[in-house]
Amino acid sequence: MLDFLAKAGIQRAVLSLGYEASQIEAAIKPYHRLQLSCVTEPAALGTGGGLRHALDATQGETLLALNGDSMTPFDLQRFLDFHKKGGWQVSLAAVTLEDCARFGRLDMADDGAVRAFYEKQAGGAGIINAGIYLVERGVLADLPEGQCQSFERDVLEPLSRQGRLGGFLCPGPFIDIGTPESLASAEKLVPSIMDRIGS
Repeated sequence: MLDFLAKAGIQRAVLSLGYEASQIEAAIKPYHRLQLSCVTEPAALGTGGGLRHALDATQGETLLALNGDSMTPFDLQRFLDFHKKGGWQVSLAAVTLEDCARFGRLDMADDGAVRAFYEKQAGGAGIINAGIYLVERGVLADLPEGQCQSFERDVLEPLSRQGRLGGFLCPGPFIDIGTPESLASAEKLVPSIMDRIGS
């Protein structure tokens, strides 16, 4: 994931850590392609609370946030252009899958507005949230500090109802490592994704 960010042109990253944080810090200690900072949650804060807790370690008004267990190729400049042109408070990377059963679906308008989220359900093709976000700093600053929050439920879903959430379609493939099977397949797919960063 860090190589993925470096190849996309990122120079500095903040890692929001929780469970077994010391193991991750030890693993990244020799890594030098990015300037890295680590922020560890004092208790489990959820995806939104974790981002809020790490906010003071970040710089800039528009932040790139990524899940640590999934990956899809994206063009950072095109993603930024989409975000700014749409005036979105948050933009998420979206990918079309033949089977969305494990991930839930997005309802997206032609202009990229994310209109609704649908829970995990029976299989079938659709568009999913790839777990990559451009977030305006004020969105995270408005979250209460030190409280457990879901970024998806407490931030993204309200923004979609307000028409302030954009969805940027990426070509795929999409990798997650949420099951032993998907973890095993990731080893084969990661090299192809790395080759497509920026394309």
